[in-house]
This record gives sequence, structure tokens and C-alpha cells, in this order.
Amino acid sequence: MGCMFFLCINSAADVDPEVDFTQLRRPAADEDREVNFRQLRRYSLRELQDATDTFSRKNIIGRGGFGTVYKGRLADGTLVAVKKLKAEKTEGEELQFQTEVELITMAVHRNLLRLRGFCMTQTERLLVYPYMANGSVASWLRDRPESQPPLDWEKRIRIALGSARGLAHLHDHSVRGTVGHIAPEYFSTGKSSEKTDVFGYGVMLLELVTWKTALHLVQLANNEEVLLFDWVKGLLGDRRLEALVDANLNGNYDDYEVEQLIQVALLCTQGTPGRRPKMSEVVRMLEGVGLAERWAEWQKEEMFPQDFNPIQHPSTNLIMDSSSQIPPDELSGPR
Repeated sequence: MGCMFFLCINSAADVDPEVDFTQLRRPAADEDREVNFRQLRRYSLRELQDATDTFSRKNIIGRGGFGTVYKGRLADGTLVAVKKLKAEKTEGEELQFQTEVELITMAVHRNLLRLRGFCMTQTERLLVYPYMANGSVASWLRDRPESQPPLDWEKRIRIALGSARGLAHLHDHSVRGTVGHIAPEYFSTGKSSEKTDVFGYGVMLLELVTWKTALHLVQLANNEEVLLFDWVKGLLGDRRLEALVDANLNGNYDDYEVEQLIQVALLCTQGTPGRRPKMSEVVRMLEGVGLAERWAEWQKEEMFPQDFNPIQHPSTNLIMDSSSQIPPDELSGPR
């Protein structure tokens, strides 16, 4: 099998230009010093090259703020998702990567994908996860063939609650995300917090309800010459849910649950970070505890704002500018 592999030549069009192929020929002994994290496996770069057909473009299953994700098959036949992180040549990069890997291994939760292993060389940083055959919400938004039925409403509710529980478990960790899901204050201050994660979650909820990408939603709001979240709030207030909900559901959804998800989404995407709920509170609201009170409080604040600041209430153009220069598959891609 090994001889057959080397006889197969990939065309230049299939090879990902982001991969540093000088590292693929380095012997294992030339990789960074041994690092062990609990039961986590360390893969060689050659193993991951073989698994992904030399990081072929045909195996790309997602692009996000952190890098590119490839589908791969290990020597034992196991399917994996290999995330190649974008290079960041900074002082202490190696230690930072090791710390991040250690944090990921400690993130054990039923709603979080468990890290399987990693690879670290002088120029490459890769993470290996189990391959999820059903794909991501972004892939369903982008690539679902017309012959395949859309996600039903019950599955969307489970996704909303499950992802909220996973984020609540990670709320103490620093965050970065995919452009289009990043909170406005990250662009102005360069600082992220659990509140920026909450903002991104709120945008994802809107995508689940509407089955449109964040960029598409912004464009729809622009057509009405209003801000994105004002547009959503207006449709909710007028009870025009049919204008928001994915038409492919053909009315097979619960109006009350739709209103709940949209209310939570609007609470999560407030311009002032301090007013956004914590993810633990989001979980409780989705479980039916405290949403009515929090929504009533928010509506009162909207009617009588005490500290309006244009910087904290960005225009639609700010969101548009942050996402219009990247391909649609990056906009809602994996983190």
C-alpha cells in the first residue's frame, strides 16, 4: 500500500497552497520535543498528510477563523477531521499552543466535540477531532442538496440548547471566532470575552431560525434600510414570524418556540456587552426559566435607554464590512 501511495500523484489544483510542504519531509526526530497531554495522541505530520491525501483541496470540509478543516482517514480506517491552524508567528507561540491544547483536553462535555490528538512541528499546528458525518450547521446552511430534506424544527431546538450548554461549560475560556459572528467590540478593542461568544451564539440562533447566513440576513435588512437587529425586532413585534422562519419548514414549527429563540437571540446580540446574558442564563431561558422577565426588562430598557453610545450600537455597515470580503463558506464556518 505504501508503494501504491507514492505512485499516486496529486494534481497541483488539488493541493492546498496553505500547507508548508517543506515540513512534510522532515523526519519525526526533527519535530518539536515530545509533549504529552493525558491520553491525547500526538500524530506525526506524515500521518496526517497520508490521511488527507496531502491536504488535498477535495478534502476540505470547512474554513473558519482558526484555519482550515480537512476530512481524513487514518491508517486504521478511522475517519477524522484535521484542523490546520493558521500560522501566527508570535513570541511564545509554542507554549501558547500547548496551553490551548491542554485546555481543550479538559473541556469534557456531552455537547462538546472531544479532541482526539494533535500535531506540532516547527511551522505547523494541527488538531485532530472525530469526523462528524452529519456535518456542521454551517455546512447544512451552505451545501444541503435540494433532494435532502431540511433540518426539522425539533432538531433545530436541540441544536440551540445543546450548543448553549456546551458554551456555558466553556464560559471561562478566552474566545475567538469567525468573522460575521464576532461581536462589534472585538473590532474596536481587539479584546474578546465570554460576552463576544454570547454575541456569536445569538447570530447562530438567527441562522437556525431563518436558515440564512449572517451575511444574507444583513443584506435583507439593508434592503429594508434598517439595522439587522431592528429588522428582526420589528418582524417579531408585528408577529410576522413567517417572514423570519425558514420557508422550507412549511409551517411545521411552534410559534411560541420561534418567539423564544428570537428573543434569546436579540438579548445575546445587544450592543452593550454588559447587558448580554451569560451562557448559563441562556441555557435556563431556553429551558423555560426567566426569559419572560428578562425580555420585559430589555424592552423597558429599549424604550428608555440610559447610556446610548453610537460606538456600542454599530450600524449594519459595520457588520457588513466585517464579513463582505470573505467567501460565504468562511462566514459561518467552524471555529
